[in-house]
Amino acid sequence: MLRLVLDTNVVLDLLHFDDPAVAPLRRALQEGKAACIGNAACRDELAHVLSYPQFKIPEHEARRILDEYAALALPCESAGAELPPLPQCRDPDDQKFLELAQAAKADLLVTKDKALLALARKVGRLGLQILTPTEAVARMNRIADERAVEPGPEAEVVVLVHGLWLGGWVCTLLGHWLRASGFRVVRFGYPSTREALSANAARLARFAQSLDVRTVHFVGHSLGGLVALMSQVDHPDRRPGRMVMLGSPFGGSQAAARLGTHHLGRALLGRSLRDWMADRPDAWTGPRQLGVIAGSGRIGMGRFIAPDLTRPNDGVVTVEETRVPGATDHIVLPVSHTEMLASRRVAGEVARFLLHGRFRHDGA
Repeated sequence: MLRLVLDTNVVLDLLHFDDPAVAPLRRALQEGKAACIGNAACRDELAHVLSYPQFKIPEHEARRILDEYAALALPCESAGAELPPLPQCRDPDDQKFLELAQAAKADLLVTKDKALLALARKVGRLGLQILTPTEAVARMNRIADERAVEPGPEAEVVVLVHGLWLGGWVCTLLGHWLRASGFRVVRFGYPSTREALSANAARLARFAQSLDVRTVHFVGHSLGGLVALMSQVDHPDRRPGRMVMLGSPFGGSQAAARLGTHHLGRALLGRSLRDWMADRPDAWTGPRQLGVIAGSGRIGMGRFIAPDLTRPNDGVVTVEETRVPGATDHIVLPVSHTEMLASRRVAGEVARFLLHGRFRHDGA
C-alpha cells in the first residue's frame, strides 16, 4: 500500500471540488491501494482554509469535509527518531507537509503548490518524492504495473532490480525469458543516484513485503544486486527463495573508483554506489542461497573510464570484483555488462539457479 501525504489544496480537490484529475487518487484510497497520512497540523490548516470567505462553504459542508478527512487520514504525529534536516520551504505554512512526509516515511507528497514542488530535487536526495496530482497518478499506475502478479499465498515471484541510472524497463527482456521459464516476474524501480543505499534497500524490502506470495526470489543487475543484497542484510525476508546478482561489484569497482576522483564523476555515481564503496560487507552470511553471474564480454564504458581495467571483465566490472565470499555458486559467461539483461543464456542460468540452487558449469 502506498503512503501518501496530501497538501490542503489536493484534499479540497478530493473532498469538495471533485476534480477529475484527482479521481484516481480517491479510488486508490477507497480501494485500499493507498493510504493518506495526516496529523493535527494538517487538519487545523484544512479547517482554516474551509473558513475562507471566497469559498463560501456552508458550515455543515465544512464539517462533512473535516469528518471525511479525519476518517481518511491515518495519524502520524511525530517521527520518534532523529531525522536528517529538511530544506526550508519558501512558504513556512507548507513546511509541515515536508516534515509529515519524512516522519511518516511517505512514498509520495502530492501537491500543486509551487513552493513545495520547487524542493522536489532537494528532498529527493532524502528519499522523499514530491509530485503533482497528475504525476502521482502516473507514478501509481507504474507501480501497479510493476506489482502486477497473481495474488495468493501459493504464488511464487521473481523481483527484478535494475542497476545504476536506469529504470525497471531495462529488465523487460530478462523478465520475458524468466516468464517463459515459468516464473512470475515483477520489476522494482528506485532512485539509483539520489537515495542512500540503506534507503533503497529499505524501499525494496517494503516492496517485497507488499507482495502476497509464498516464495520470493531476487535478481539484481549491477547496483541492483547490491541493493538486493543489502535489503536482505538489513531487512531479511523470511519467506523461501533465492537471490542472483548479475555483474554486481561486490568487491568494489575500479571503474567507479576512477570516476569518483572527479566532482562530476562522484555525482554520476550517486549516493547508493558511493555508500557501498565506502562501507561494504566482507561476505554474504544470510540464509538465502546466493548465485553470482559475471561477464567477460569486455564491451562497456568502464574501459574508457579505466583503460587498464583488470581482465577478465564485462566492460564495466571485473570478474574478480563480482566474487562474493559465502555465495553458493559463481559462473562467468561471455557477455558484456549490459548484454546480461538481454541474453537468453544468462536468463537460463538465472532460472536454473532459482530452481535448483546451482548454475550449469561446463561439463556439468
